[in-house]
Amino acid sequence: MRRLLSCVAGTLLLASLTAATPVKTGAVASLYTGELYERESGTLDLVLYRGTQYSYSGACDMDCRDLDFVLHEWVPPYNGRRGYWRFVISDRAANDTPGFTVTPGYDTTFRLSIFMARCNVEPCGYEVDVGW
Repeated sequence: MRRLLSCVAGTLLLASLTAATPVKTGAVASLYTGELYERESGTLDLVLYRGTQYSYSGACDMDCRDLDFVLHEWVPPYNGRRGYWRFVISDRAANDTPGFTVTPGYDTTFRLSIFMARCNVEPCGYEVDVGW
C-alpha cells in the first residue's frame, strides 16, 4: 500500500490510502483518501447543511501532477420534475492542490468528482479534506 505525503498547515501528514474512505473525522474536518489512475475519476457524496461554510481542499502524492475537483448539488424532484445534479463550482487548474469553499442555501447531498488528470507512476494517491 502506498503512502501519501503532504504538507497541511505547516505539518507533515502521512495517511494510508484506501478507496475514498474517511481516515479522520472531527468537529471541524473529515479527511478522505484514495488512489486513481491517470484520467480516472471517483466521487465523494456528503450531506451538507444550509448556512454552514464548507471548504474542500485536495492534495496528491509525489507521482501526481494534476488533480481536479468538480462539485455538484442534488436538486430533489419537485412539481413532477425529476431530481438532477446541478453544477456548483470546480477547480480544474493545472496543479495538484485543488480547493474551494461553498455555503449551501439548503440541506442537500453534494457530490465531489475527483479527477486524476496527470499521474506519472500509477496509481496516484490523493486526499480530500472537507472542513466546516
